[in-house]
Amino acid sequence: QLVKINVSQSFQIVLGPLSDIHSVLGAVSDSALSAINQVTSSNEFPCPFADIYTKETIIKPWELNIPTDVTPYVIRDNFGNPISYSRMASETAESYLGRIYNKAGVCSAESSCCIAYDPLEPSCESEVYDDCDLGDNCVYPCENLKLGIVEGYKTFAILYDRERRMNADLGVMCPADFDDSCPTAEFKAAYA
Repeated sequence: QLVKINVSQSFQIVLGPLSDIHSVLGAVSDSALSAINQVTSSNEFPCPFADIYTKETIIKPWELNIPTDVTPYVIRDNFGNPISYSRMASETAESYLGRIYNKAGVCSAESSCCIAYDPLEPSCESEVYDDCDLGDNCVYPCENLKLGIVEGYKTFAILYDRERRMNADLGVMCPADFDDSCPTAEFKAAYA
């Protein structure tokens, strides 16, 4: 005997919890992105970084909508100049972030501290807190922040990839711009 079953209602009983799991999985990489943004938007001396990323823009950070073409600060070993926010050739996101957050140092004393405008420059003196990239009294307080941004990006990229793969395998919705199939080849191989 055939029984009337409301397939749509039965399916919704299963789909509801799966959608909830899908939402939770979508937040796996949020803490790593938040940590990156704390550093990239600190905007304090001597590291005046003022960039805020989303999941979409951190993957391709050169696509972040920045109002200027160059960094608002001098870059280390760049002859006292800022650097372009444009991507260089096939630069990876990791290399890009390391390049644009490679801020010049600051002078901790007036002597033996300067910007290397000319590699043959005979004297190297500046004011305390001036930008520098040469000399015994040139310190790099932004170096650890730059390394933290790059390491934070690496962590984010791993978590974001896992987040997208888990969502692809869950089957509620295939992540946008997902390079793999939904579900992933690994999931298909394990459960085929």
